[in-house]
Amino acid sequence: CIRSQHTDRSEATAEVSLREIIGQLQDIWSATLQADAVIWRMWTNHITRGINPSTWDRAVLDSPP
Repeated sequence: CIRSQHTDRSEATAEVSLREIIGQLQDIWSATLQADAVIWRMWTNHITRGINPSTWDRAVLDSPP
């Protein structure tokens, strides 16, 4: 599934995309991992550093960095 990449004016990943990925991570991993919001955000930033948004869905399934 190729995700449309939302970006802000500086071409950074938009907040809406980050929140979506955080939600996916929490849905998949919250039964296994407990973390503060900042940790979920850091993990999301790690995933979205990849320029190709089509890799993000796969990265959400990978264990934490």
